[in-house]
Amino acid sequence: MPYCRECGTRLPDDEEAKFCPNCGALMQARSQIAKPLEVSWSTRRKTSRRIRTIIVAILASLVATSFGALLPINSSEAQGIRNEFGEMEDVLENASPFFKIAMIYGNNLMHSLAMFTPFVGPIYGSYVFFSTGRIIAAVAQVQKTDSLTLLMLTFIFPHAWIEYLSYGVALSEGFWLALAILRRRFREEVANLFKAVFACALLLLSASFIETSLISFLT
Repeated sequence: MPYCRECGTRLPDDEEAKFCPNCGALMQARSQIAKPLEVSWSTRRKTSRRIRTIIVAILASLVATSFGALLPINSSEAQGIRNEFGEMEDVLENASPFFKIAMIYGNNLMHSLAMFTPFVGPIYGSYVFFSTGRIIAAVAQVQKTDSLTLLMLTFIFPHAWIEYLSYGVALSEGFWLALAILRRRFREEVANLFKAVFACALLLLSASFIETSLISFLT
């Protein structure tokens, strides 16, 4: 029900009335009164769709990681992956806290930025998540532990969820960028792209601080 924007008096339903009967203020056209509500509803609907896309991207990322971790792996492949992963662990162990943060942050940010790429991002992301799962499988094989247990232990730590949240944002925005390109509305999506990149950068920076602190605490 429309009300006067000056005095708050309920306005008559007469379409031809132009002034408030109480204070005499000029009344808004019915189309102008309804428009803010329509815009607000449209914005909420778009936001809801984007949140759902992020959730789907995160779930797909977790599935790809789990698939890589739970697939059988032979001892020679596991040892090779473990040796490569061990070299990075040795570098991190002997590095200063600042270098640890920079190395972890730079590596994760590089992967995140690649996932923003329209059409190619999901393919690259699938490879990264599957490879992460293979590292978990390799470590489990070498340490004679269960891959599922090690996979679950990985996601006990908050930085893992923060990283996957940022990857979900990146993959989601890559999807919307691809859609905008197909619809020839790329310029309209640029603002959302910058917001998503900024959000991912902050999320990954916080995750790198947490991961570095955990490494220092556990070693």
